Amino acid sequence: MKMTLSCIIATVAAMSAFASSTVQTQLISITDLPYAEGKLLLSISHGDERVIATIVDVESDTVTIPVDLSKYHGKELLLQAFQDLNGNNTLDFDTYGRPQEPCLRTTVTPDSKTPVLQFNLVQY
Repeated sequence: MKMTLSCIIATVAAMSAFASSTVQTQLISITDLPYAEGKLLLSISHGDERVIATIVDVESDTVTIPVDLSKYHGKELLLQAFQDLNGNNTLDFDTYGRPQEPCLRTTVTPDSKTPVLQFNLVQY
C-alpha cells in the first residue's frame, strides 16, 4: 500500500512539473473566419525582423498554425493576417481605402504559459 501511494504521489508530482513547464510550441488560432475558402496569410514580426510568414489553406471557420515563439517571450510582436478570397495573395481595398477581405493587424506579447494565442479577423 505504501509503495502504491508513493507511486501515485510521484506520478502526480511529475504531471504537475510537466504542466508548469514552459511552452515551446504555441498555436496561433484564427477563429470565426467568415468564409471557409481561400487562403490565410499570416505574418509575425519583431521590429524589422520577420519572425513568421506563412500561407495556409482555409477549409473551415478556424485555422491553427503551430509556431515557436520562445525566443520572443516577453517581447511585443506585430501580427498581421488576412483571408485571401480571390487568390492574388494581396489584401484588396475598396475605393475608400477599406479592406475588402477579412484582416487583422495587432500586437501580441507571447509568454511561456499561454499555449494558444487566439485571434479573430475583422471584416469592414
